[in-house]
Amino acid sequence: LCASLLLVGLVPGSTLAIPTSNLDQHNDPAMPLTQGMAATDLAQTFTAGKSGLLSGVDLYLWLGGGVSLTVSIEATTTSGLPTGPALVSASSTVSSTPGWVHFSFLTPLSVLKDSVYAIVINPTASGVWYGSTNTYTGGQAFIWEAPWTAETDPADFAFRTYVDTVGTQLLWNKPQITAGTSTPLTLTATMTYVNGVEATHYGAFLGPPVPT
Repeated sequence: LCASLLLVGLVPGSTLAIPTSNLDQHNDPAMPLTQGMAATDLAQTFTAGKSGLLSGVDLYLWLGGGVSLTVSIEATTTSGLPTGPALVSASSTVSSTPGWVHFSFLTPLSVLKDSVYAIVINPTASGVWYGSTNTYTGGQAFIWEAPWTAETDPADFAFRTYVDTVGTQLLWNKPQITAGTSTPLTLTATMTYVNGVEATHYGAFLGPPVPT
């Protein structure tokens, strides 16, 4: 059986500066509490609400001097504690004024619905990560005290996660071909983006290598 494949090109949709409509999990404290940061690992676990690709997270915080901060996503143990190594990381400049800071992952992380992950930071300057007490039921705030120790006040840090979902349909132009002949086949791939911003991440998914 000899078949040649013609991959139909895709036209990406419009892109957004920061994704918003693909918001998955979040904790937005109405009456924020604070956790001081000074070169100590802090973490917030969360339960993915849907399967897809985690494209970024938001944290509500500030750092003295407006320095860069790296956010990592880690898996968790059966008891819900963060466990390395980092599955994906991103850095962003954090202002000395409190506010939401977006961290965009260059290569989005595949997450599974109902699985628990951890947002982990290790600040290099003093600052504050805002939070609240028991307002997010899908996770917990932690501080590294060899080992990880659950925070109590705030028990949940302020965060938002963004998970992209893409629907893909593959369709051959012929239902069957005859063995022993050379038959051109056309494979049409249709990808449906929930958000235009996803096109920048997933447009290459249908490229090389081409199936044999």
